[in-house]
Amino acid sequence: VGEVPIVPRHPIDWPVAHPDAILRAAKMIRNAKRPLIMIGAAGNRPRLVAELSSFVQRTGIPFFTTQMGKGAVTGCSEHYMGTTALSAGDYVHRAVDHADLIVSIGHDTIEKPPFLMTPDGMQVIHIGYTSANVEEVYFPQAEVLGDIGPSLTQLADRLEGTINVDRAFLALREEILGRVTEDSDDDRFPVIPQRLVADVRKAMPEDGIVCLDNGMYKIWFARNYRTHVANTLLLDNALATMGAGLPSAMMAAMLYPDRRVLAVCGDGGFMMNSQEMETAVRLKLNLVVIVLNDSAYGMIRWKQAVDNFPDFGLTFGNPDFVKYAEAYGARGSRVSATREETTIAESLPDGTLRLANGATVSSDALWPLELEGALLERLALGGVDSLDDFLTRLNILHLLALREADGLGACRGGRVRRFRADRPGGLGVAVGMVLRDGWRHRRDGEREGENERFGGHDGLRFINQVRQGQVRSADCDGRTPGSRRSEAPA
Repeated sequence: VGEVPIVPRHPIDWPVAHPDAILRAAKMIRNAKRPLIMIGAAGNRPRLVAELSSFVQRTGIPFFTTQMGKGAVTGCSEHYMGTTALSAGDYVHRAVDHADLIVSIGHDTIEKPPFLMTPDGMQVIHIGYTSANVEEVYFPQAEVLGDIGPSLTQLADRLEGTINVDRAFLALREEILGRVTEDSDDDRFPVIPQRLVADVRKAMPEDGIVCLDNGMYKIWFARNYRTHVANTLLLDNALATMGAGLPSAMMAAMLYPDRRVLAVCGDGGFMMNSQEMETAVRLKLNLVVIVLNDSAYGMIRWKQAVDNFPDFGLTFGNPDFVKYAEAYGARGSRVSATREETTIAESLPDGTLRLANGATVSSDALWPLELEGALLERLALGGVDSLDDFLTRLNILHLLALREADGLGACRGGRVRRFRADRPGGLGVAVGMVLRDGWRHRRDGEREGENERFGGHDGLRFINQVRQGQVRSADCDGRTPGSRRSEAPA
């Protein structure tokens, strides 16, 4: 019996945006001084690639993407600013905060908010198939509803040659992308996320499909992994369901048997659906699974530590993943040094399921965290070899949600990192003073306590002094009253 379509093919007339909506949006974009494009999940469709790319090229407006919008326009574009891995305070938010108008293309509010609108902040134009879901942090001032492709073409016809892009975006782009590539060649082991992402990008072809499970590493892939083709980085930025990495990779391998497919999973997420390896082996699927093993639900464990909750029920034992793979008839390998990243590349085209145990992922990394919408600043940690070492050596002084402060700076070696406290509802901003062994190591010959402004409870006293008005956050210069200037971390 031949293939019979369930529903006979029939012509489809896609809805087209109203001309008044096109004219209104074009006028807003022309009047804006610093417009910026955002591409969301509903814009990340293969049939929209040509129209999206043409719109960006014809208008010259820089763009960024949400996590689920990556790949809609190539990340190699000279107009690409980055991807929002967080809702605020991420690298790319330097550009978002600079914009006075966001042209939001295909944004679905089921995603974690890529930025937070405020009544006195930038304006937003929503371009999509359906009307925007208005929320406290997303309330567009204008909408262009209809098939996204024709809408963008009509807008480009009216805007081409009329937009003067703010040159400040060029400097911001260089800064943002420079930060994204930091530590991508770091040889430390256990591997840090920046190096892992860089090695995966080198191993995967442009049309290779990477399927992510959910954990801290997903944030790093969203931010650092440069995509060139639509739907080549599959992740869930909505419910962020654990256990999705392996099944989504299996389906990708079934749909695209000639393309390289890679699943990146934490050990917790992988073990939730690891029995499906039997299915993958039976179907002779060509895919690779990288398991990042820290023997814990690392993200939740870290969040609980930040809130001073007991470390309870979040660690577990794992099987030998190499033998586990072999028990299902797959091939297993263990990466024991950062320089063995060729294991990833060599395992991709061999036509069999391969499980690469990434060993313990180093917590010597810049773990970002948003807690109830407030920003936790990421500061560098050093010399950490495991999650246990991370939790015992890390000195988390405090996490504050300040109503009274108009911006608290985290002082690092005399340099000020300032934060805005303009969240709706006046919650302010949360600042995590995260230190490395009391912020820096003492030099030989120094007396204990000398030059250690942020050591131990002294850091808590400093924060309390800020709250009580004894130290003004705007004047924070790396000192506490009565102490010497602290030098930059060694």
